[in-house]
Formats: sequence, structure tokens, C-alpha cells
Amino acid sequence: MVAIAFAMDKPVIVSDSGGLPEQVGYGKYGLITKAGDVHSLSAAIMRLYEDEDLRRTLVRNAREYIEHSINWGSLAQKLADFLVSV
Repeated sequence: MVAIAFAMDKPVIVSDSGGLPEQVGYGKYGLITKAGDVHSLSAAIMRLYEDEDLRRTLVRNAREYIEHSINWGSLAQKLADFLVSV
């Protein structure tokens, strides 16, 4: 779902559980909140709502990431590199 939001030029807010922080680059492509902490989530929502520059920066960073890292050519190269290393 995170990659879909990136592709739709939407900033994301995720919790600090599972692999979500890695997907948003530890804050480079979205905001990370404490899992189960409603105040942390509320603060992140308000921060995105109030800070247009932050929203634009996160969206721009995510767009650059998907254009350069999440495409068939890049993924195929990563797979080939992995297979050679095994």
C-alpha cells in the first residue's frame, strides 16, 4: 500500500511496526508514528496538514524513489545481482 500511495503522489503516515519504517525510508518519504499511540498519529496528521512544504518534500522524495528504484529495470538488476552473489 505504501508504494501505491507513492505512485499516487500522496504523503504517508505509518507506524513504527513491521517493515513500514523501511518502506518510508525512516522518514524520508513519509512520517513514522509510534504504533498504538493515538497522540503520535494525531500529531503526524496535523503536521502534514499544516506543513505544505513538508508534504511537497515527502511526495517529491517518494516520486524520485519510485522512478529510480521501483521499476522493472532496477528490480531485474537487483535480482540479477543477487543471483550472481549466491
